[in-house]
Amino acid sequence: SPGVSLHYNMGMVYDYFYDTFGLVQFLSNDASGGSMIGFNKTGLQGDAYWNGMFAVFGDGDGLLFSPIAGSLDAVAHEFTHGFTEARAGFQYLNQSGAISESYSDFFACMVDRDDWLIGEDVFTPSIPGDALRNMADPHNNSVKGSPIWQPAHMSEYLYWPDTTDYGGVHYNCGIINKAAYLVATSVGRSKAEQIY
Repeated sequence: SPGVSLHYNMGMVYDYFYDTFGLVQFLSNDASGGSMIGFNKTGLQGDAYWNGMFAVFGDGDGLLFSPIAGSLDAVAHEFTHGFTEARAGFQYLNQSGAISESYSDFFACMVDRDDWLIGEDVFTPSIPGDALRNMADPHNNSVKGSPIWQPAHMSEYLYWPDTTDYGGVHYNCGIINKAAYLVATSVGRSKAEQIY
């Protein structure tokens, strides 16, 4: 069930930040708080988000997404937003927002170390081998303009208005994702996670 998946995956995320960095309250910039709270939301379908206090995961529509809490990397992605919000305070807009998205993707791939894909376990459940995002190939075997295509280099940066995806944060993070992938494949995941 989505509730069991969410609880299990939240535990995996907590264990990662504790075992790797010794962080007990990783959602806080000190030891004063930062409890992990997550909800499954019926009707949200293909969305998940961090609202500043807790994470929410849609139940999917069965076609484009299955329940999102079933994806370890999606759960890690959303809770990493809480981690970077508490410790870095990125403005969620344009380039700084893209950095926040990239940090969430990067640590999602550190928690779920099987590959460099984001959301592959819940995205288009009837189509094997695809993913919502691909850090190794931000173009994601797609074409510019596709919802799963991202820039892979600053020369492809999308200059969108602030009212469209906060200036393209979910797309332009592909540039930083590709850089993070290159760093991690050069020095190894263990060193890269310490750097990041």
